[in-house]
Amino acid sequence: MKITTTRQSLLDALLVVSRAVSARAALQALSGILITINGEARLRATDMELGLEVGLDAEVDGAGSVVLPGRLLVEVARSLPDGPVSLSLREAERDIEISAGSSRFHLRTLPADDFPRFPDTEGEPAALPAKPLRDTINRVARAASRDEARPVLTGVLVTVDGDEMTMVATDSYRLAVKTTKLEASVPDRLEANVPARALRELARLIEAGGEDTLSVWLTRNQANLPRRGDLTEFEADRWSVSRTIPSCCPSPMSTRSSCRGPSCSR
Repeated sequence: MKITTTRQSLLDALLVVSRAVSARAALQALSGILITINGEARLRATDMELGLEVGLDAEVDGAGSVVLPGRLLVEVARSLPDGPVSLSLREAERDIEISAGSSRFHLRTLPADDFPRFPDTEGEPAALPAKPLRDTINRVARAASRDEARPVLTGVLVTVDGDEMTMVATDSYRLAVKTTKLEASVPDRLEANVPARALRELARLIEAGGEDTLSVWLTRNQANLPRRGDLTEFEADRWSVSRTIPSCCPSPMSTRSSCRGPSCSR
């Protein structure tokens, strides 16, 4: 099993996928990056809340998969000289040799069997316009709570119904709601509570990638969004908008257009 690529291609792929590497994983494999060769090279990482998978522009020889320590692999890639880079599996030593110019590194592999599988997509996806999705995330996700003691409030309620997409977030002190009109209707209604961290990462990837449309597969507790051969996967619990925005208030609240400041979100 061998991969030949360039230092910049390897580093670019690692900088994307490493954002899903778990910093405090109970399972050792979650602190690593899974490298898979099956006709092409792909990198994958997950912390069980957010999962990222990217392709690597490389020449490959053989097939198989290994898990390498994620943060150490990124540090090694940063230190490599510009030019060709090769990653070769040494089965007897149970490590990967990374070669670039006169530099040689050997990284011990982690148990690949412990690395979680990503879910398979089933059925037809819903197509969402990328730019409105990114803009809505950037406006609403900032109101989500960061208190892990109340995990449901760390998410953003995403509802797509017909030609409308609504996102709702609250930390119990402030509430952000934004409804966006879509150019085309979505045939099936979607509703899920998605971790705000995952949505912020998705918005960043949309900004970098420049896609016009994203395909969304929503299962019972997960959402999958492939983009140009890459995959963003995250936990997505179903939730009800009526449980987020109370309907018992006798009087509506209005704000003047002159409202300014971080607490004002429209």
